[in-house]
Amino acid sequence: MKHVVVVDDSEIVTELLKSALEAEGVRVTACLEPEREVVAGADPPDLILLDINMPQYFGDDVAAFFRDAWQVEAPIYLFSDIDEADLKARTEEAGVAGYIWKGWGMDRVVERILDLLGADAG
Repeated sequence: MKHVVVVDDSEIVTELLKSALEAEGVRVTACLEPEREVVAGADPPDLILLDINMPQYFGDDVAAFFRDAWQVEAPIYLFSDIDEADLKARTEEAGVAGYIWKGWGMDRVVERILDLLGADAG
């Protein structure tokens, strides 16, 4: 079973996404702020979704920290509802695997994540 970590300060967003992905057979760990034991612990994720705008953190900065300080190997995707062109630019600047735009709506977001995880997501 694939494992996705969602780091987003919106509990509503994390719970909705968790519910939708779990219905597709994906195990989801949601946290409201970056937690080392979740993203770099003994049970590493297959994919990380990282909100860009959290109260104390910018996701693009956190992504670099995940890679450099915590040696996270899972692909990191920035996750936000900012303008999609801005999100794409910040994704390129951050050097992460890609982005998932919240503006696509939940169905497309879930479809994109499943595509990224591959056919054996569940």
